[in-house]
Amino acid sequence: MQGDLLHRISTLTITLLVGLTTMRCAGDQQVSIDKYFDIQEFIDKQVATLPALDVQLVKTLKIDGKTEEQLISGLGSIQWEKEFKIFREHDINRPVLVDAYSMEEWTRNDGYMLEAYTLIDSAQSGILNMEITTDPDGVVTSWESIFSEENIIYSNLRKVTMNFQNGGIMSGYTINGYHKLIFKDTVYYQFQAAIKYKQ
Repeated sequence: MQGDLLHRISTLTITLLVGLTTMRCAGDQQVSIDKYFDIQEFIDKQVATLPALDVQLVKTLKIDGKTEEQLISGLGSIQWEKEFKIFREHDINRPVLVDAYSMEEWTRNDGYMLEAYTLIDSAQSGILNMEITTDPDGVVTSWESIFSEENIIYSNLRKVTMNFQNGGIMSGYTINGYHKLIFKDTVYYQFQAAIKYKQ
């Protein structure tokens, strides 16, 4: 069952990355700007921190009406880098997107700050929005982004999230959405990864 799950996750990951990868130009992949939230630096910190902690990763995949689960221990930086690859693909700090997003900030009644980026031309495919929540001390408590793409071959909608406990300790992440190929049924999926910290 675990082998089947790994195959499903690998296949799903490749499918999810198709839309985002095809949006990038060859000369644009290695260049970044410093205008929006820096998801690359944020993930770098997670990849550097998590391998040193004694954690277990519980993966749950719901797809095609089936649910499968996998428990993983002892992940190193290479494994964490693979886990976070799809989140890196939601980077909007690229020259082609320099004026593509509007930005809003507001403070909730509980003192938490919300920072939101919204694609100005909503008719375009791509990362529609990104929202970051920080606590009163400025520590990120959640990050989420929504990607959408539609053409004559396929349509794709995906919401990715990262959640954190007190002090910015990651508690898990999710990837939810659907993928529709021409002449094929729509595939809905829910992927959840929970990080368990040993006492």
